[in-house]
Amino acid sequence: MAVAAAVVAGASAAGASAARASARFASWLRPPTSPFHDNNLVGAPSRHAICLTGLARSFDATRPSLEQALLAPNSVDLFFYISVFHADSAAEARTIDTAVLTLPRRAVTVELWSAHVVKQMHRDHPRLRLCGEASSKPLTEQCQQEFDAARNQGRSGISLHVFSQWRKRALCWDMLTQHAATHSHTYAAVVSTRLDLNYPPQPLRLDLVAAKANELGAVLVPAGADLPRFNDQLAMGSTASMRPYMQAYQQCGRNAHGNRSVVDLRQDCTDNLALAALAHGHVNIRRFWYQYWIVRDNPNELDYYKRFRETFYIGWYSSACWQRLTFSIPGKVSVKTFVHLNTTCTCNPFSLDNYGMEGQAYVTNANLGELRQFCNFGGDLCSKCEFKSICKLNQGPPPSEGGRVTCISTSARRLRLQMSDRTAYAKAAPPKTRAPAAPKVNAPSAQTKHIRKHLEANRSRPRGNETTLRPSSLLPGCLQHAADWWSRHSIG
Repeated sequence: MAVAAAVVAGASAAGASAARASARFASWLRPPTSPFHDNNLVGAPSRHAICLTGLARSFDATRPSLEQALLAPNSVDLFFYISVFHADSAAEARTIDTAVLTLPRRAVTVELWSAHVVKQMHRDHPRLRLCGEASSKPLTEQCQQEFDAARNQGRSGISLHVFSQWRKRALCWDMLTQHAATHSHTYAAVVSTRLDLNYPPQPLRLDLVAAKANELGAVLVPAGADLPRFNDQLAMGSTASMRPYMQAYQQCGRNAHGNRSVVDLRQDCTDNLALAALAHGHVNIRRFWYQYWIVRDNPNELDYYKRFRETFYIGWYSSACWQRLTFSIPGKVSVKTFVHLNTTCTCNPFSLDNYGMEGQAYVTNANLGELRQFCNFGGDLCSKCEFKSICKLNQGPPPSEGGRVTCISTSARRLRLQMSDRTAYAKAAPPKTRAPAAPKVNAPSAQTKHIRKHLEANRSRPRGNETTLRPSSLLPGCLQHAADWWSRHSIG
């Protein structure tokens, strides 16, 4: 009874706190003159921390995903630094009021994106050209002109917005470290993420993240989502390894300028900003397989997402949607590239349309076949040719085994790349030291016996459902081991 009473009392206190924050937030919206702060920096810190930054967007829809993947399985403190574009936006205000302020959190800051934010960034980095070319126009007018031009070209933002996101990470980091210092505490793992991401439903254990990051001295980022040089959406690691990542905004001001009087933001402080900060902090970069995706706040996508929340991650993540893995750092794919965080993958990289393409944005190493040892393989479901609903709202639910259609081109490409990968693997294997025994006269060889056994086993296999077929059942003599490509040890 005492425990139940304590739980009810805690829930009641949290509800009362949320109500007070809601009332103050409503008052702040009419009109805001400074950022809105809601801090609850009392009590002992939790083991891990999560910084959520950016626009609120679809957080009311994606919050259950965050709770399932990161909040429920871990002991975490939440820190928010949020921007709103319009103080009179009912949708933005409602999302913050009902989805953010009702969560147990340590600190929330909300600021209105307006001219004063741009001017503050200019004060922080006076030699940095934030928008456009040299001009006599006021800074805010230059930025608005560049944004309008980008929008007319179909782009969603400009370099200034990317830089602003790094600024929000730095300010969120300040809130986090302030709380930790007050209690002489060091968070084991720190996660930097956005409010509009969908996560796979499987729990992501931050104790494992902390252990791997400490062991490797690395920031851990998902494979395949660099935009274009480094992932600025989701990263995690220990407090020590995440410090240069979270302080990349300051790093631009300290070292990127050199001796130049004016520096172009687009060249120095967007694509390469985090990389420069990590290099300065002597921090490694390691990849892990994680099928997350941004959920846009348009009605059609939100409706689709809400209907298929549990399986959304199977057909909506960077590698599947873009049909390629996009990372060039580290450039070599091997055991020194990936780390296993017990995540689920539903993709044979050979099934991607653009696997093996040349160019800086593509990974062309044959050892991608070794990715299996860095995730829990849940089936090959990432071919757009075989699964029409990958990143398509009007093609039914996300891919499942029952939704596959025959695609000769994908099967042929997968087969060819598996064979080339197996050849590369065989060439790298050490030579055998013992000569093979001479075959008996008129006796079947071991390979023949294996083929016969495989054929006999396949005669009873159903042929109606293509999902039961593997390449090894199509060409058993040539590909008797191809079906096991996921389980080989890495040679990298």
